[in-house]
Amino acid sequence: MSKPKRHHYVQRAHLDRWSDPSGNIYICDLTNGNIYEGPAKSAAWEKYYYSIDDPKHPEFKFEIEEFLGTDIEGPAVPIIQKFCDDWRLSAEEKDKLALYIAFQKLRVPFFEKFSNQIAESMTKEGILKTLKDDHQFGKFMTENAEKYNAIGKPPSREELIKTVEENRIKIEYPRAQSLKNMLQLSLPLNDLYLQSRWVLLEAKESSFIISDNPAVTIYLGKKDGNTGVSETTFPLSPKYCLLINQEERGEIVASDESADGVKELNRRTLLHATRFLFGNDRVLLEESYKEFKRLEPLSTAIQNQQSNPLVLREKLFLKRIFGK
Repeated sequence: MSKPKRHHYVQRAHLDRWSDPSGNIYICDLTNGNIYEGPAKSAAWEKYYYSIDDPKHPEFKFEIEEFLGTDIEGPAVPIIQKFCDDWRLSAEEKDKLALYIAFQKLRVPFFEKFSNQIAESMTKEGILKTLKDDHQFGKFMTENAEKYNAIGKPPSREELIKTVEENRIKIEYPRAQSLKNMLQLSLPLNDLYLQSRWVLLEAKESSFIISDNPAVTIYLGKKDGNTGVSETTFPLSPKYCLLINQEERGEIVASDESADGVKELNRRTLLHATRFLFGNDRVLLEESYKEFKRLEPLSTAIQNQQSNPLVLREKLFLKRIFGK
């Protein structure tokens, strides 16, 4: 039996919740504003994205893709439907849904780019520390003497430092490292979600959109002067969106979301999208693209991890008070 080439980083069944009776969803390409209809299976995928290329263990090639489908996505589908129907979940169901959202947060290209940026920054800091330390620099030059002698005169310490500081070196990380990060961080993130308060938001007006990076986290600041807190939004359908509020503890509650609130949450979604937005309403996606173009510099800053206090910069947070 052949293995699928298309590995969806947003589950097909999840995107299908935005489909019309013909089975199509609207897709907006943020690189050019084109909006078209297509089946969910045609969206949010990359060829062999979760494949493990290990010549010594070819049997592991599709292990992660199969694990995501069987252990993470499969159990979540009926739970999401039940949650939207009556907003009540058992402890076991909540745990499975939290794990699904944690993996959705970590399995997308947005996270891979983010983790690689952090790794690159740390690597460059380590290189600069080595170059600026007399003993470590001497050891480095001795270990690389043969390589430098082969190309002529070895570079000076100043030249090497300048090369690093001006970002004229490129550090590449194997896809396997991103997959490892995904697996290692999923359980701690799952625990964080379980400890937080869950609010099921229902859109009475307009609709929620979703993107190729659907689990969006907004930093809210510090609680009690030292602990950083955040909230994560995760669209479940055009009508429902889950808000996970790390600032509070408590049971699951449900709340109607105002038109302004839906607009705010859709703005978060479009600002954190890597390339594509998905929805069930062409006009809404057209409006979302216009909003994206208006805020494109902020989106670029988010993609490059240069923007933190989003709440202050674009008022992306409406303070909500939910009933107990």
